[in-house]
Amino acid sequence: TPTHLHLHLTTPTPTGHQTLTIHTRTTTTWTTHATATLSPDEPTVPAEIGVWPPAGEPVDIDALYPLLAAKGYHYGPSFQNLRRAWRAGSDVYAEVELPDDLRPDGHAVHPALADAALHALIAVAVDDLGTAPRVPYSFSGVAVHANLATSVRARLTAIGDGAYRVLLADPAGHPVLSIDRLDLRDLDPATLPVAAAPGTELLHRLDWQELRADAAPPADPAGWAVLGTPGPALHGALPGLRQVPDLAALLAGELPDVVFLPCRTPRPDETPADAPTATTDDPVAAAHELTEALLHSLQQWLAEERLTGTRLVITTEGGVAAHLADQIADLAAAACWGLTRSAQAEHPDRFVLLDLDGRPTDPSVLAAALAAAEPHLAVRFGVAYVDRLVRCADDPARLTPPDENWRFGTTSAGTLANVAMVPAPEALRPLRDGEVRVRTHATGLNFRDVLIALGSYPGEAPLGSEGAGVVVETGPGVTGLDPGDRVMGLFSEGTGPLAVCDHHLLTRTPDHLSDSQAAVLPIAYLTAMYGLGDLAGLRAGQSVLIHTATGGVGMAALHYARHLGATVHTTASIGKQPTLSALGVPDSHIHDSRTTAYREGIAAVAPQGVDVVLNSLTQAHIDAGLALLAEGGTFLEIGKTDIRDPHTVTTTHPHLTYQPYDLLDAG
Repeated sequence: TPTHLHLHLTTPTPTGHQTLTIHTRTTTTWTTHATATLSPDEPTVPAEIGVWPPAGEPVDIDALYPLLAAKGYHYGPSFQNLRRAWRAGSDVYAEVELPDDLRPDGHAVHPALADAALHALIAVAVDDLGTAPRVPYSFSGVAVHANLATSVRARLTAIGDGAYRVLLADPAGHPVLSIDRLDLRDLDPATLPVAAAPGTELLHRLDWQELRADAAPPADPAGWAVLGTPGPALHGALPGLRQVPDLAALLAGELPDVVFLPCRTPRPDETPADAPTATTDDPVAAAHELTEALLHSLQQWLAEERLTGTRLVITTEGGVAAHLADQIADLAAAACWGLTRSAQAEHPDRFVLLDLDGRPTDPSVLAAALAAAEPHLAVRFGVAYVDRLVRCADDPARLTPPDENWRFGTTSAGTLANVAMVPAPEALRPLRDGEVRVRTHATGLNFRDVLIALGSYPGEAPLGSEGAGVVVETGPGVTGLDPGDRVMGLFSEGTGPLAVCDHHLLTRTPDHLSDSQAAVLPIAYLTAMYGLGDLAGLRAGQSVLIHTATGGVGMAALHYARHLGATVHTTASIGKQPTLSALGVPDSHIHDSRTTAYREGIAAVAPQGVDVVLNSLTQAHIDAGLALLAEGGTFLEIGKTDIRDPHTVTTTHPHLTYQPYDLLDAG
């Protein structure tokens, strides 16, 4: 299940102590998993591990892991690392070793190593295990004494109340990890996730379902009020609503249980007196106007303590798609759904979202819907619906591969909804000279693929252009690659299980890269290297401006330009600039990509201009980049939506080269 991980570390107290909390979220609810206190105190040197092997009774662990699986302890292959175990009085001893394919790099102590040391506690008591597994619950006095261990000896000493003192040492007896106190606790099996087939049953989608008639007895709409003008849809559903012009007028009278706040793009004669409204036909500008007005209204509402017992119902018309045939008719109102969802998360039970379709609705439908205390409601054809998460495995319309070989493609351009699994018999054709057939394990998707699916990419092109997998067959004339080799590179139409590629466009995948990592590297790095190296001839001592340097090509270009010895100037949005700082880019060379103020900033540190500009921005940014180029400089354009005529550019800027390019131009 996709999970968001959140770690929060507080600033040090005057004594140097810090608190660390770890939360995860799979839907909308955050779960606290661990809280720790970090201390600056020097750890005490633990006692020695003792004579090895220990003078104790050996414990049979040959069938340990299958037996544990039957009792609720499911350890995958990477965690089945207990090799030997002994029992000696109140002490349990163990030998633990990482498998060859697991390296300790990046860990103080590899979790699969530390966890397996605790398996000895289960091994000595496996016959007495109940139905509830016992798992580590709290640790205190944890200290790491050495790094990069691949095998350890462990001594676990019972200290009462089901707690243990833990010491891990390397084969030479030197301490690796010590824990002053480890407490175990029974785990409720009901809290464990339900096992499911990867990629199917754990995937969910949002589904609008008809609100049950018996969800709650209908509320009494008598006395309900609306701020401003209700609009045709709301007036048709609740014609008896009391209209109040603004919040002050509402507070001056008797407060109702429910107040409606229309949030829509109305006709001029429907403009509410004091409700969020848009006054422009431009959907982007309207979204800004409407959300800004709504934010102001929500803040005012929350500031009034007298309104704590009154629910505010934000009503839209065509602001959300509740059925497959629905069209979001009011984009500005759709933005208000997102804003209100955030407010609902911060202030539960204060706000309700209600989307109407403009058709006649019986007042009793809304009365019943609002009585159900649902945060999100939609009314379609006089029926109320609520949103629910459902498993995609229960969806008969979920993607099913065709019988023959397939790839991802589009049935027609214009919308991502038309992306589908389409037959790909060409992946099974006989191989020509220099070709190989690859079993695809991962595919990199780029912005180019989005443009192709939307029909905005110039010319005809298939989805997918890079990936990673394993060679299954080689054609005539192929040298250097054999069946079974892991490869990465440029995959023509490589968004299916099989792809046919020219072997010149592939290379062996380095062992330290996973297929997912390898699949997303070729386009970004080759685009950067072809532009900066082949086209611009960037070399040591020169300078380059890289726009959106935290993107895929931008980050690849940053690394490659440094490799060449060039001085790098960068732009990125403000929220992403810390990434560039962490990579060592000086603050004076980091600029905001949302404005053209970088022109003055770069000119201040490089008055002679830069030698190369790698551009992916549009409009005024292109003119700013051209103005920053030094005599003989090169403007590399990898954007697709604002390409200038090279002849016109060189006419007005004869001192430079304007070079739009695509990686596939390299041949």
